[in-house]
Amino acid sequence: MAQGLVLGTLAGEAAALAYMATRAESPSLRGILRRAGGPPLSRLLRAYDDFVVGGTLSEFVSTVAFSLPVVLFGWRYSPTAAGHFSLSHRLIWAPVMMLGSALAQVLYKRLAGPDGLDLYKHKIFKSFWLLLSGLTLVGLGLGIALPLLLQPFMKKTGLAHMLT
Repeated sequence: MAQGLVLGTLAGEAAALAYMATRAESPSLRGILRRAGGPPLSRLLRAYDDFVVGGTLSEFVSTVAFSLPVVLFGWRYSPTAAGHFSLSHRLIWAPVMMLGSALAQVLYKRLAGPDGLDLYKHKIFKSFWLLLSGLTLVGLGLGIALPLLLQPFMKKTGLAHMLT
């Protein structure tokens, strides 16, 4: 199977998500954490336990978002096209993730503050999320439409072997 490594990564992330969903409240997990770090670590982990569950789901979605286009390109076009897409995707991924992480950290800190609910109800915050949703849809549309629009050009220039 040509996509075995990618599908294996997706399966591993799904297994981790399923494990965290079923074992998050397990006494044995709490016992291991208590022995590993003592009372301060267990208090800290209990205070921020939502990060573990949310982070696991976020990591699963991130892995699917990163790997699924490569699988789809390999399925629809050739392994060469999937490789070219994967290379360009990896080059673009790092700056996008750095920017997204920075925005998420700033928004989380502000929403967790005393005026977080007021900020959430604020019109600017809603328009920010509308802008992000729109840009996501535009990116998704370009990712789907661009290969279809480039087919005549690639056939004319002799790069059609990438599409088969």
